[in-house]
Amino acid sequence: MIEEEMLYQKMCDWRHYLHQYPEVSYEEYKTSEWLQKKIREFSGFDIIKIGETSFIATIYGKKEGSKDVIAFRTDIDALPVKEETGLPYASLSDGVMHACGHDFHMPMLLGLASWLSDNQDQFSNAIKLVFQSAEEVPPGGAKEIVASGFLDDVSHIYGFHVFPGHQVGHIGIASGPITASQDIIELEIKGKGSHGATPELGVDPILVGAEIISSIHHIVSRNISAFDSAVISFGEFHAGDIFNIIPDKAVIRGNVRTTNKQVRQLIEERITQVIEGVCLANNATFKLNYTKGYGPVINDEFTTQIAYNTVKENLDEKYIFTNPQKMVSEDFSEYGKKIPSCFMILGGGLAEDGYEYMNHHPKFYLDESLMKNGVSTYINLVKKHSKL
Repeated sequence: MIEEEMLYQKMCDWRHYLHQYPEVSYEEYKTSEWLQKKIREFSGFDIIKIGETSFIATIYGKKEGSKDVIAFRTDIDALPVKEETGLPYASLSDGVMHACGHDFHMPMLLGLASWLSDNQDQFSNAIKLVFQSAEEVPPGGAKEIVASGFLDDVSHIYGFHVFPGHQVGHIGIASGPITASQDIIELEIKGKGSHGATPELGVDPILVGAEIISSIHHIVSRNISAFDSAVISFGEFHAGDIFNIIPDKAVIRGNVRTTNKQVRQLIEERITQVIEGVCLANNATFKLNYTKGYGPVINDEFTTQIAYNTVKENLDEKYIFTNPQKMVSEDFSEYGKKIPSCFMILGGGLAEDGYEYMNHHPKFYLDESLMKNGVSTYINLVKKHSKL
């Protein structure tokens, strides 16, 4: 018990440091160096760098038993968000914040590394710890790691993502789709500028854009079955510089999320048709960039059952919730395309307890005691696989 508390305190200290010094995607140089330094403080690990800032740390168990290779993954990047939490260990990097919880993910993997180093006689497998850059920005760091081939021998891979809205330390486990795909819509509408007093002499790209957005929002309710999940959202609409001049162009950006491959394709086709039709009807032209982002994370049934049984046996079934699906996107999906995987949701607190801000919010904060059940699940998964 004392050892567990000591490990938890170390994880908190590590988290506070990482939270103070966040780095955005593809620029996590100091974060990666610091993490590698910590891993080298634990005996028994071999480190392989992948790309600029990702790396894999491997350790080999000495116990008799299964020799399957098992992997655990954390993301290491932060977001271009100005922190407003008021925490004593708030970000010291202006305009950058660990606002998605990766500063919880990293200490849990370091905690596992510490245990693995001290207990090589308690597991038999080779364990690979994946420290991955650039989860937040497509194409993402996972694709590069998978392409490297250094995970080709892995039998199962596990990962966590922390979220508010669930009780602290409760774990969401389910097979099948867990997160959605994400595609990015970037649309430039070209009209014809005119004075606000004579709109008939121009082609109003603002009006065209508004009609396009309104029509696209009908796609989910009128083209997609209610039994399928799909979300279309627009976050940017830029046009004009002055109140009484109709501009000659408008720029719109949004995103599409779904868990179904066929629905994903249908939505892309319908969006293109809507844009073409509305622009044609209004004498406008357009330029559309439709970028395919991450695919949905789809948990392997057998690997998920291993995780479920592990949590049930070592924590309690009351800590498990089986409806963890989120419409966020995650490049953990890249691992699942090649390796039987299980991506779990780790609860960080309820709104009524003060944890009301979602991931990516400048006031995002969770109860860090969630890391106790996170790291214990990782450790128990290692022990479980030694018996399989």
